[in-house]
Amino acid sequence: MNERLSQAPFPDLDRVRLIGHSYGGVLVAASAERWQGSVPLEVHAIAAPLAGVGERCPYRTPSMLPPEVAFHEWRTRHQLDGAFRSMPVDPQVIELPGSNVTRLPATYNGRRLGHNWSVSWVADMLPGIRQVPSVRATDQTLDRIDARHARTSLRDRGLASQSGCILSTVGR
Repeated sequence: MNERLSQAPFPDLDRVRLIGHSYGGVLVAASAERWQGSVPLEVHAIAAPLAGVGERCPYRTPSMLPPEVAFHEWRTRHQLDGAFRSMPVDPQVIELPGSNVTRLPATYNGRRLGHNWSVSWVADMLPGIRQVPSVRATDQTLDRIDARHARTSLRDRGLASQSGCILSTVGR
């Protein structure tokens, strides 16, 4: 990404925004520490196991941020997050100087705000992110369908990859 942005001039580009959910958040965090672009980088790690999850996913937690990087951690509540609640320690919690941390609320639109719904909640909070249409389903499948639909919709618009990362550029 550094290479791609440095190859072409982008006179109207104010910043690059990277958004990663779950393991996608780990990827965008790694990108933040290595950022060398001339354009400021805004990183959003949503419900991301930034502290690592043991040997299953070897990963080195970022220790510092370049001055042109704004880093935002969007943390779910450990006991409500289906991906993390069985872990004795919340893998979202790291100490990263300069990082902005937001603890998500317990509910979103009258439902438990768990791992999958965290993407929708953050999309509602970030300016410039269009909301995907809602999906109707049974209570048992709504979380899975909504998350899959959100990722598919974002991929269709060229904003997300299979890994759960979103790249958006913000112009003047």
